[in-house]
Amino acid sequence: MTLTPTSFFESDTTGATETVVLRPFPPATSTLATIASAFYGTPPQPVTIAADRKSLTFTVLSGVNQLVITIVSPNPVDESVILASGGTILANPTVRQHSAVSVIFIKGT
Repeated sequence: MTLTPTSFFESDTTGATETVVLRPFPPATSTLATIASAFYGTPPQPVTIAADRKSLTFTVLSGVNQLVITIVSPNPVDESVILASGGTILANPTVRQHSAVSVIFIKGT
């Protein structure tokens, strides 16, 4: 199931498996940025990050929880990236001085 935007980004079902993908911000076609770490829930628990460090997968918990994602890049130039679930853009952080942090609130119902 894809997260859908409301006042929170909300999944239809607690227990659903969600994938968040790191993509370049258009018009860029690639990015050196990768996901360094990700934590979800209360208390925060590590999230599974893909081997290429371009996506993560987690199981939606009941209630409102935070997904905290740290992004890093060897690129010395500031760049914006997209964090998306399916076709839904969840955040578009800017990586400055090699890192960025994005916090996404998710409500499991």
